[in-house]
Amino acid sequence: YMEMNTVEFKLEEALNTVLMQGMPLGKEKQISIERDWPVEVSCMHLYGDNLRLQQVLADYLACTLQFTQSAEGPIVLQVIPNKENIGSGMQIAHLEF
Repeated sequence: YMEMNTVEFKLEEALNTVLMQGMPLGKEKQISIERDWPVEVSCMHLYGDNLRLQQVLADYLACTLQFTQSAEGPIVLQVIPNKENIGSGMQIAHLEF
C-alpha cells in the first residue's frame, strides 16, 4: 500500500530532474542523454505525484544506461503529450515516454 502525494507541478522540472539524476552514470559510461519533447511540455502543469513520476522515470533511465553500450549512441528521453478535455478548464494528460 502506498499513498500518493498529489500536488500541482511543472512537468518539465520533473523531467529535468530525471535527466540530472542520470548524468553521472551517463558520463561514466560515455553515453549522452538527450531530451526530445515539444514546447508545450515546457509549460505543462500537472496534478499528481511528481516524486513517484520522477522515481519511475529515473529508475527506467538508470536501467537503460546500465544495459547500453556507448557505441549504441545516445539515450533519448522523449515525451509525446496528448490532452483530453473533460470539462471547463480541466484536461486529462496522456503522456507517452
